[in-house]
Amino acid sequence: NDFWESSRRSILNKPIRAFIENTDAGPIIEGERLATWRNPAAYQALVYNKGAYVLHMLRMTMQDRSNKQNPDGAFIALMTDFMRTYAGRNATTDDFKRIVEKHMIKNLNADGNGTVDWFFNQWVYGTAIPKYSAKFDVKSGNEGKFHVSGSMTQAEVPDNFKVLVPLYAEFDKGQVFKIADIPMVGSVTRPLDFEIRMPKMPRAITVNAMHDVLAR
Repeated sequence: NDFWESSRRSILNKPIRAFIENTDAGPIIEGERLATWRNPAAYQALVYNKGAYVLHMLRMTMQDRSNKQNPDGAFIALMTDFMRTYAGRNATTDDFKRIVEKHMIKNLNADGNGTVDWFFNQWVYGTAIPKYSAKFDVKSGNEGKFHVSGSMTQAEVPDNFKVLVPLYAEFDKGQVFKIADIPMVGSVTRPLDFEIRMPKMPRAITVNAMHDVLAR
């Protein structure tokens, strides 16, 4: 978590003597062209830090927490396939995208067309980074269930910007437990009202506790 928080800060940082934030220099697909007089440090921050963060988001989107022994199995299979396919060869962004689509799962099929165009358009070819705010109330229910109500806002993104926003229950000693993925499209406020079984009353319900999504 500390690593991804440090990466997030680097991506959003405006270095001394720079005229723009790193993330405003352009999309990561531009590579070395990101380093300009407006922000010479943007290349390092975006190609390396944001590039790694995009892979982290892909991993978290594919993660299967019901598989206790190997929750990252699908992502590991994808990366293994990519490395074996392109070992000793140069690979393009489109080459990697094709391998991702070969390993398509439900959470990645946001447009329902069997492609991950939406993911790459947002995070590789785009520059938007969402901002989240939320307010939740938790009440005890019956049979170990808890009633969660409130609202969550996604802001500062285009109308077609899609994210599965993770909600976590926070318990003692910093322990967190993922309780839901909430689909959000565009800059929107969404009311939430649901019941879920948890071992005990959480200290709080938090958004994006494990840095699943790059956010402001």
